[in-house]
Amino acid sequence: MRAREALAALGLLLLAMLALRLPPWGLGEAIVSGTEPCGTVPLAMAWTLGWSFDRFDAGLSGYWNAPIFHSTPGTFALSEPMPLVAALAWPAHLLGASLAAATNLALLTQLWLDGWLVRRWLRRLGVGRALGTAGGAIVVVLPFVHQELGVLPLVPVWGIAWMLTALHELLGPGRRPSLRAGVELGLATGASWLCSEQLTFFAVLLLGPCALALLRRRHLVRALPLALGSAALTAGVGVLPVALPQRHALSSLGLRRPAKSRREGGARPVELARTPWRGLVPLPSSLVAKRPSDRAFEPGPLRTVVALGGAAHGLRRRRWRRPVAMLLVLIVGAALLALGAHLRLGPFVPAEGLARVLPGYDRIRSVFRAVVLAQLGVVALCTVGLHAWRTRQRLHRRRSPRGWLAPALVAGLAVVELWPPAPHVTSMPDADARWVSWLRDTEPGAAMAWLPFAPSGDVCDFEPTARMMVLGLELRHPLVNGYSSYFPGRTDRTARDTRTLPEPRALQRLRGVHTRFIVSPRDGPLSELDASTLAALGVEPAFDDPDAGIVVVRLLEPPTGDGP
Repeated sequence: MRAREALAALGLLLLAMLALRLPPWGLGEAIVSGTEPCGTVPLAMAWTLGWSFDRFDAGLSGYWNAPIFHSTPGTFALSEPMPLVAALAWPAHLLGASLAAATNLALLTQLWLDGWLVRRWLRRLGVGRALGTAGGAIVVVLPFVHQELGVLPLVPVWGIAWMLTALHELLGPGRRPSLRAGVELGLATGASWLCSEQLTFFAVLLLGPCALALLRRRHLVRALPLALGSAALTAGVGVLPVALPQRHALSSLGLRRPAKSRREGGARPVELARTPWRGLVPLPSSLVAKRPSDRAFEPGPLRTVVALGGAAHGLRRRRWRRPVAMLLVLIVGAALLALGAHLRLGPFVPAEGLARVLPGYDRIRSVFRAVVLAQLGVVALCTVGLHAWRTRQRLHRRRSPRGWLAPALVAGLAVVELWPPAPHVTSMPDADARWVSWLRDTEPGAAMAWLPFAPSGDVCDFEPTARMMVLGLELRHPLVNGYSSYFPGRTDRTARDTRTLPEPRALQRLRGVHTRFIVSPRDGPLSELDASTLAALGVEPAFDDPDAGIVVVRLLEPPTGDGP
C-alpha cells in the first residue's frame, strides 16, 4: 500500500512538471507566468516570496514594513502575503536556490499539494484509490488554476480540499461530530487562509450551506457545538495574525474597492459555459475563449457530462445522497458567487447586499474567482460518476471480464481533456549589472525612486516597477514606488507630480517622501539636462551604466518633511 501511495504521489508530481513544461535543470532561468499578458504580477509574486524569505531569515522582524511605497508603514499588508506558500519554499532558499528557482518550486509544490489533498478528499468520500488519483490529476491540470498560474495565491486549492475533507469527517455519512474533526477543520481553514485569502473567503461562505446539506438529526448532539467552537478557535490562530494587520493597514490608509470594480469583477453567465482553450471534445467557436487569458470557466464538457451522471447516480443511492447533495450545493453556490453583480433578482443585487453587510466582501475585486470551487465540485462528481460506472462493471464482471477498461479509458481522457497550453515565462532582472553593484554598496538604506512611474493604471505599465521591486531585495534600498493590490494615496500623488519632471515641484515631491536616489533609463526625463541645470535643481549625476542603459542621480538637498 505504501508503494502505491508513493507511486501516486510521484505520478502527480511528474504530471505537474509536465503541465508546467518545467525541466529540473531549468528551474532558475525564468519564472512561470501562466496566461498573464506581461510580467508585472509574476514578478510581484516572486518579490513577495523574496521579501518573506528575507524576513524569515531575520526572525520575522519588520515583516509588514516591506521596502515599497516608502515611507508608508505596513505596505506588505496591501497584498496577499501568502506566508505558508513562502514557508514551504523557504528550504529551497536556505539551500542556495535563486529567487526564480524558489518561485518555480513554490508553484510546483502548490500544484502537487492540490492533486494530493484532492485525492485524499475523494478517498474520504468513498471513491476508489485509482479514481481518487485520477481526480487529483484532473485538479493538477484544472483550467482555472492554469489560467491563474501567474497569480500565485490563486493556485493553492489544496487547503479548500482539506476543509471539505474535514467537513466530511465532521458531518459525513457514518460520522459523528468530534473534537478531532473540529480541530482538523480549523487547521485546514487556517492553512488555506495563509495560502490564499480570497479563495478561503469564498470557501468559508459556502461551508455553512454545504454543512446543512450533510447534516442529519443524529449529528445534533452536544459534541457538535464543541467541535464547531474548536474549529473557530483553531482557525483564528492562523487567520487573525494576518487578517488583523491587513485590516489595520487598509483602514488607516482609507483604502477600499470602488463599487465599479466589484461590478466588473463578476463572471457573465456565458463565461460559465465557455472553455478557456480547445480540448478533446469539439465545440463551436462561441463556446471557446479567443485567448487562454479570457474569462472562461467550463472545466471540460466530458468532465461535466460524467459529473451529471455521478449526480444522478448519487441522488438515487442512500449511501451517496448527502455527499452528492453537498457537492451540488458547492457547485451552484460557487457559480452564483462568481456571477457577482451580474446576478439580479429584479431590482435587488445580492452581491451589493453582501458588500454592505459582510465584512471583507467589499474589498474583493474579482468575485469570478469563486468559480474554482465549482470546478472542484465538478471534478468530485466526475469521479463519483466514474466510481459508479466502475462498481457496475465489477458487478457484471462475469459477463465482461475486461469491463474496467471503459471507465479507465474515460478517466484517462478526463485527465487530459483540457490539457493546458504552454505557460508564458518571465525573465528575472539582471542583478549583476554594474549599476546594481554600485548602488548596493552606496548609502545602504537610502530610499530610491524608479522613473518613470507607471503612466497609467494598466497592469503592464507596472512591469519596470515590479522589476525594480525584485532588484530592491538585492539593493537594500527601499523603493518609493511599487506595485500591490492597493496603492496608498501618497504614492498616487507622487506619481502624478513626477510626470512633470524636470519641474522643481516633482523633485520636491520626491524629497518629501525622503528619496535619495533616482534610477531611470538613459533617455529619462533628467538625461537631457546639463550639469549646471542639474546642480540648480539640487541633483547630481551619481552613476552611469551604458551597458544596461541606466543612470543613477542623487538628490542633494536633505529631506524637508512629509511633502505637500
